Amino acid sequence: MSDSDTDTKQRYSELSFAVKAGFCIILFGISLIYIFGAIFIIPKFQYIFQDMLNGKPLPPLTALVIEYHWILASLSLVMMTLGVMLCIFVPAKNAVIGFSVLVVAAFIQITITGVALILPLIPVVRLYNG
Repeated sequence: MSDSDTDTKQRYSELSFAVKAGFCIILFGISLIYIFGAIFIIPKFQYIFQDMLNGKPLPPLTALVIEYHWILASLSLVMMTLGVMLCIFVPAKNAVIGFSVLVVAAFIQITITGVALILPLIPVVRLYNG
């Protein structure tokens, strides 16, 4: 092998590690923020909704998210762990696909949680608007 082939392989290796590390950091950040929210913020919404809705039942999706916030936090932790495993054990070509799937899954989880926490506010906003 010539020096240029070795140099090219070295650059490819460094670039693939940088791409995988970038995806890993993004997924790690998303997961940590969600875990914090699921553990410390989501449970507080139960008390806020109890006071605001005067005993009316929560929408099923909201009740599900509040009741199972620990499972949602655990799911986010699993996604973060899978991301680290992709970064360490999987070649860059395949890791990018895996990271893309995990990032999309994380955003779907965040979107469902956000919608669930907004649903009880819709009747309250309608009441004040008229």
